[in-house]
Amino acid sequence: MHLTKWDYSQVVAQGRQTSMSEARHSIAGLIEALHDGDFQIRNEAAVALGELGPEASESVPALTRALEAEDKYLRSHAAAALGKIGPAAGTAVPALTRALKDKDEDVRGDAAAALGHIGAEARVAIGDLVQLLKDQSKGVRRQAATALKMIDPETAARHLGFLPRLRRWFERTRLEKPR
Repeated sequence: MHLTKWDYSQVVAQGRQTSMSEARHSIAGLIEALHDGDFQIRNEAAVALGELGPEASESVPALTRALEAEDKYLRSHAAAALGKIGPAAGTAVPALTRALKDKDEDVRGDAAAALGHIGAEARVAIGDLVQLLKDQSKGVRRQAATALKMIDPETAARHLGFLPRLRRWFERTRLEKPR
């Protein structure tokens, strides 16, 4: 089935504005739109798939491939969409981990956030997220820290300096409790 630019625009609009049951029918069209030659259509399709969240889990392979696109905006939108899909996007963890090293800070930040939303299945990315805490971009560092907290709070605490303060608080409150 070949869709025109107008058809893609309608599919994207449908994905954004309809009920979940109706939108499920447009997911295939949105996946196809990720490969369209038009910059705006590709990006809007990725955003729309993200807005569908876990309902768009069948788009994970296509969004994962989009992380390798030349278009930095599409890479960023694809990473964000995978994050909104959440744990159902677990198969994208290796590609999202590679995206943590992207030359574009928005892609790095969105990839970190996506890994955080995927959760425990993204534990393999902890070392890369820890390295991202040294990124030149404050926003990327913040997203990496948040992702670490979501994936492994203890590791986050150790690397973010919270654990010593938390231990002192715990010891202090434990000593203050009546027995």
